[in-house]
Formats: sequence, C-alpha cells, structure tokens
Amino acid sequence: MSFGVLSGLYGLMPEKDQSVITARLQIPTKDERGDRGTLMNWLNNLRITRNICAHYERLWNRVLNNLSVPGQVRN
Repeated sequence: MSFGVLSGLYGLMPEKDQSVITARLQIPTKDERGDRGTLMNWLNNLRITRNICAHYERLWNRVLNNLSVPGQVRN
C-alpha cells in the first residue's frame, strides 16, 4: 500500500476512528483526544518525501510542508 493510498484511506475514515488511531499512536491534543490533523499532516509529508526520493529528486535543502506539532493550534 502506498503512502498516498494510506493517507487517502485515513482521510475517508470517520472522525471517531481517526481519533482512536491517533490516541493509540500517542498523538494527543491538550484534552487527551487524538490529534487527527497532525497525523494527516505527517502522512502527507511522508508521501511527499517518499515521492521525492523515489523519483531521484533533490531532497537536500528543499523546502517542504511544515510538520505539525501535536496539540498545536493550526491556522
């Protein structure tokens, strides 16, 4: 399964199930529930990084999306 399929399936899951997965992976928000947005951000960054490496593109000194910090307020 590719990272694109994995992040797509995660995005299609009900929010309750996403929260359960993130809580089990210990990615909590301040109220101890699972931080769904952070995991989605991490999956997308893994997908992008994998695609850059797989297609022999330059990864060094490249500007990527910012990684989210669990519990951080996002704009």
